[in-house]
Formats: sequence, C-alpha cells, structure tokens
Amino acid sequence: PPPPPAAPGGGGGRRAQPLGALGAINLASNISTPFKFGFLFEAPCSAPNAPSATTVLEKSQSGRVHDEFKAVLSKILPEFDSCFFDFDTGLNDHLPMPLVQGSLERQTDEVQACRSQTNAAEGSIASAHDFGAVSLLVVCGAICFLLHAHACLGAVSEGMHTRSRRRLCFLLLLSRIQAVASVSAFDCTNHPNPMQIVKEAGDYSLIELDISTGVYSDVHTVQLDTVVDAGGANPSFANAFFINPIDDIAYGKFTDGNNQDFFCRFAANQIAEPMECLCALSIVGKGGTRSGGELNSATIVNDIYYVGMGTKNLRTIPSVSTCFTDTSCFAPGAPSPFTQCPGAWIFGNRDDGFGGTTTLALETINFDVGALNLNIASLTAQFGWNELDYSTNSRYLTNNVYTYDSVTDSVSTFRPCCDNGNNYLDINPYTFGGTTYLIGLSTEDGNALIVKLSPSGTSVDGYAYARSRFEWFGASYKANVNIDNSRGFKGFGAAFQYGDDMYYAANGGTGVFKMNRPVLEEMLVACDFTAGGRQCGITDGDMLKLQRVAASAGTGNNDGLNCVNVVDPFPDLPPSTPPPSAPPAPPSTPPTPPPPSALPSPPPSGSPSPPPPTPPPP
Repeated sequence: PPPPPAAPGGGGGRRAQPLGALGAINLASNISTPFKFGFLFEAPCSAPNAPSATTVLEKSQSGRVHDEFKAVLSKILPEFDSCFFDFDTGLNDHLPMPLVQGSLERQTDEVQACRSQTNAAEGSIASAHDFGAVSLLVVCGAICFLLHAHACLGAVSEGMHTRSRRRLCFLLLLSRIQAVASVSAFDCTNHPNPMQIVKEAGDYSLIELDISTGVYSDVHTVQLDTVVDAGGANPSFANAFFINPIDDIAYGKFTDGNNQDFFCRFAANQIAEPMECLCALSIVGKGGTRSGGELNSATIVNDIYYVGMGTKNLRTIPSVSTCFTDTSCFAPGAPSPFTQCPGAWIFGNRDDGFGGTTTLALETINFDVGALNLNIASLTAQFGWNELDYSTNSRYLTNNVYTYDSVTDSVSTFRPCCDNGNNYLDINPYTFGGTTYLIGLSTEDGNALIVKLSPSGTSVDGYAYARSRFEWFGASYKANVNIDNSRGFKGFGAAFQYGDDMYYAANGGTGVFKMNRPVLEEMLVACDFTAGGRQCGITDGDMLKLQRVAASAGTGNNDGLNCVNVVDPFPDLPPSTPPPSAPPAPPSTPPTPPPPSALPSPPPSGSPSPPPPTPPPP
C-alpha cells in the first residue's frame, strides 16, 4: 500500500522519517486474525526507509502468550540494541521481564509523548469498528515508534549495550486489541426488517420478517463462540437480544451446554464473522432456565445493556460499545468470556452464582376498577373479541387478570401482574422529558409495565402498570381465521424499535402492534411510579393504544431485534376511527314562542297576490 502521511515529529525541528517497514507491518496485520494478536518485528535502524521488515513472531492470542514472546526475546536481546514499544494494555503486564521494565523506565519525554499520541489514536481509531482500522492502528504505533527510535535506543543502550555493529530495532506490538473489528456493525443494508432468534427443530436460527406477508425467512443458524464451545455448537438457550444504536452491533445472551450464560456479540454472517462471547452472566450450572427462570428480556439504551427474567428483575452491563474494547470496565487486566460481566443488579436480583438470590421486584397488585363500570362489552371493545364466546376462557378473564362476574356482567378488579401467567418478555426503551423508560407488554392481555430509570441509568426510580387497548384496522384477532380458538397474544416476545417508534410482535401470530406515542406521552405525565401508586391512570379508565400495523407469523422460544438507525420499514397506519359523538343535550327549558303579530304575515315568496277587496256599494 502507499505510505501514509508523515506523522508529527518528536520536537526540536527534527524531520519526520517515513516508515520503511510499513508494507510488511501492514501485510502482517492483515493476514493475522483480527481478534487478538501480537507481533514482534525486526527492522534495521540504520535504514528506516528500508522497504521490508522481518516478522520475527506473529501470534494469534486467545490468551496470554508470555512464553512465546519470552522465548523469542531470550534469543535476540543479548545480541542487539533493541527497542520495545507497547501502545495498548502495558508491556509490563504482558512481559514482566526486568530487561523490558528497565527499557520502559528509561523512556525519555519524547517517547512518552509518542505513547500519548498513539494512545489517543487508539481511542479515536478503535471507534471505527472495522478491520481496516485495526491495521491502521498497528501501523500508527509502528510509525510513532520509528519516529522516536533514537530516544528509545539511547535509553535502552544505556543499560544493555552490546554489539553496536549490528544495530537493529525490534518493534514489539503486544496489542491485545479486543476491538469490535472481530464482530463489526450488523449488516443493516441487507437486513433492515424486524428479526427474531427462534428455536426451530431443536436449533436456534436468526430469521427476518417479510412485512408484506408476515412470513419469516432464515438468515443463519446460530453457532456459539468456539472459545466457549470448541465445536461451535448451537446454544442450549438464546435470548435477550438488541442491536446497540451506538455501534450498530448485535448483542445477546447465549447459554452453553454447561448451563452457563454468556454476553456475546454476533453478526448477520456468522461464517465471515463468528460470534464473540465477551463475559459471563452466570457461573456454570446457574444459566439457562435454572436459578428461577431464563434471562429473556433485554434492551440497550444510552450504551447500557439491561437484561432480566420477564423484566421482573434487571441487571446492567455498562458502556457496551467501549467496555470490551479498552477493557475500562474490568480491573485488573483484560476480560475473557468466563469473567463475570461488569455491572450490577439494579431491580431485584438473581441467583447467578456470583452472589445474591433470585428476587423479583414487581408487586402483585389488584386494582379496584369497580367505579369504571366495566363489563363484557367494554372488554370486547378493548381487546377485539368476546372472551365468553370461547369455552376455554384463558386470556383476559382467567388467572385473575380481570375479575369478572357473569351474573352482574361486571368487572371488579384488574391484576396486571403477577401470579397470573403475565410476564413482560421483551422491552423497548423510550425517552420522554429527559427521562428514560423501559416498556414491555404482558403475556395475556398486553398491559404495559413501565420501568422508570434514574438519570444515570444505573438504578430504577420506580415502575407502574398501564392498561392497553388494541386497534385492529379490520384485521382478525385470530392467528388463523380457520381456527376459531386461535385468538389472543400468548406473549409479546419480540420488541422492535425504529427511531422513537416502538413495536411488539405477538407470539400467538396475531400481528405486530405499534405503540401510539402521543397517547403514551400523555399518560406518562400522570403516571404514579411510587410504592403507593404503581399505575398510569388505571383507576381513572386511561389506556394505552396499540395499533396493529403488520402480520407476523407465530413464534416461540424467541426474542426480537432490529437495526434501530435505519428507515422504519413498517407502513403508515390509517387514521383511527374516532369514537361516536354524543347527541346534543336537550335544552334545560323549552324556548319561549314569539308573541302573535297584529298584522297578517306576508304571503310566501312566489305565491300569487290576493285580489284587492271589493268596495262596498254606495
């Protein structure tokens, strides 16, 4: 490749020299794995413009490689004046050798400035999230080193001068770069539609919705990170996915055969970009559906990953886009897939093996709605079907969701959660008035759980429930029009978000529903998130509006995801049918009739005039 622009010199008016070893370094970086790598290069210091350099060691690192580097250095260091440069996690941490430590301790101000320049470049370049940036990052470090090689050589030769006639520079790039180049931004150009990962015939697959037909098609079969499972087996469980709007990378929870949960990132093409698991969400034996239930609801907002069991508890992983690149969230050292994920439980808890017991944060509350005069007709208007038409009342009239008295045709209480089969299987984030909320829909009746986050996003300021009303726009409430009993939602396990618009797909196959934002925002203002309230206008008769926008085939063992930053592919909704206008009220008193006139009224317009009166006889 052509040489890059000259990097700034070390000061004192020195002329920056081009990097002669650029070709070999760039080549070595490109043929190496982009995951984690280490290089040891040899280049003649007497001729820095030389077009070639020798790759003494190139090692793809799945772990620490002290022994390999030590072996090479032990053969080279005694014979040559050498220079070492590390621009990532610290050479001392990787090679705790007195010789290397001595060279680093003697770095001059110019070399320290060089390291600062490279660290700054690393921070800016790593955010590009592509493999080319990793190559550029390696070259940047090499340029910086060679520009300041004289200072480094002087410092090193002070303590270990040997055969000066064979002056060679050794460039050691121990770059444990865990950059997102290993899994890049999701291919949103070719996959802009809503997606789900579902379990079909025993295997998990990524599928994408054809909005015009409601049918899903396969994208790929999920394969675990080979570091977690050497065979790259299909996971035992897969759930809690979201594409981060910050870096456009897909993240989620995957469970191996040992029932250990991992937080991983994955691409649309798993052949070109295999899955990379980043840290552990549980110890062995505490993942999957064990320890009280599966981690199955999740979202990412403000670069924080939130995950929980039906949203009845929540755990965070902070700084998702940067935490695993610069390892800033981990201390000490770099993480591995088996390292406990950073973050904390902020809403309830779970027995994940790292401490704590399973604790669900949601209360079971029976709201008194007797004053609303609800009956089967009003519930039918709310949901779209009459539950009494079915012999197996298993949707909104059983399990104490709505307590209905058939004798009086009246509803007395409403229980949004819990102990009634309702879970909030996937969540969308929504920011309004400077506050961020997490919103999920319940299994049976689609009521909403709204979790209010603190300004930092690292704690919960409260939560509330809201009733939901559904608009079908002529579509059937049945998943299959030929099967009379195929009604209902059966969970909203796939949530999607485009910009600020939120969508939820019903597992039962009755469609994708869009949250009406103006109605939501009007209700959020009046929500009571405190322990004495926990409601958004429930006892006042207020309801959210969910509008069916597209068909969606039924799915199970599923979770949804989509590219948040692309154009919304869902069609515009028709205008809602306004409720019928009330008849005008009768006047309180009848109008007063006008008084009779002394003169006859004129004839109507166009009528013949009467003949003049006949004069009396004389």
